[in-house]
Amino acid sequence: EVVDVPAGWPVFTSLNHPRKMKPMRFSSCMEILRAVAGSKFSILSRHSSTGENLRREAKKRGIDPSRIHIAKVLNKKFHIRRFKASTLFLDTFPYGAHTTATEALYAGLPILSRPGESFASRVVASLLGSLGTGGDTCVRTEEEFVELGIVLGKNQRRWNMTRARLISSKSTSPLFREGEWLRHFERLLKILWELEEAGVKHVKIHFDEPSSSSLPRSPSSPARSSSSSPSASSAVPFPSSPVVSPSSPSPSPSSPPSLAQEAADSSASAHFYRKQLDEELGAAKRTLDLLNAELQTEDADQLGKLLSSSLDLVDEIQTRLLRAQHAWKQLGRS
Repeated sequence: EVVDVPAGWPVFTSLNHPRKMKPMRFSSCMEILRAVAGSKFSILSRHSSTGENLRREAKKRGIDPSRIHIAKVLNKKFHIRRFKASTLFLDTFPYGAHTTATEALYAGLPILSRPGESFASRVVASLLGSLGTGGDTCVRTEEEFVELGIVLGKNQRRWNMTRARLISSKSTSPLFREGEWLRHFERLLKILWELEEAGVKHVKIHFDEPSSSSLPRSPSSPARSSSSSPSASSAVPFPSSPVVSPSSPSPSPSSPPSLAQEAADSSASAHFYRKQLDEELGAAKRTLDLLNAELQTEDADQLGKLLSSSLDLVDEIQTRLLRAQHAWKQLGRS
């Protein structure tokens, strides 16, 4: 049984706390609704006045208030179930979804998000990066947010491919392998305890976002140098083994790193690129499988349409293979 989900397709949803929905983002959501005929927007209500206020604001923006579905607070079982019956999660900005985003992704619901510069605006981008699907539904600007929302609401084939990649990546990503994540987190705590016992009071812990090449950067954020590598900054992706270095006192520039530290850095770098290589090859294979499945039709008219949409899949495969080639070259240097 599916509960508390409006009938029809598509159903956009934003089950964050309603106070996260700012006027600018609400206007963007209404633009998407206006462009996608028959669409509905489900938004969470925690107070009796929330629904009335949101429907009034929708009417001000030229949207029939009946297209705004006021969702209730449900227990976890039905909360996850309504995600599975929805089409696309429209993230809030600048304070985005956190726990709710994890629940939506667990249910296989794609999330459209625009990461900003703050931590609170980048949680969804980080989660999608861990899944290796950040390039599918992360955008740079508010205009791109509206454009992609309209595309995914109108083009069911595009939406099907996006959702299929998300569901496929769940089985290979560390995001939902809590046992592996827990082991690495325990190791991090052990390292911090040992540093405390050794009298080291201040440390720097370096992390890189997994599959960061698939995540868009804010226009105001400088691009990362193509020559940078984990070995240069002793950075590895979390939840992989963390690299912890004392920040005080600072080491003397004339003091070379120990052989043990060099070996640890090299091992961390190799682990990072080995993992990236495996992720990109796996993503390329999954996309190739989708392409093969699409081209199995014997209907000539249908085949003509599929050939056009399949070009996007070919581009995706090429991009993944280029990233895998880069990881392979870096792996040879580490």
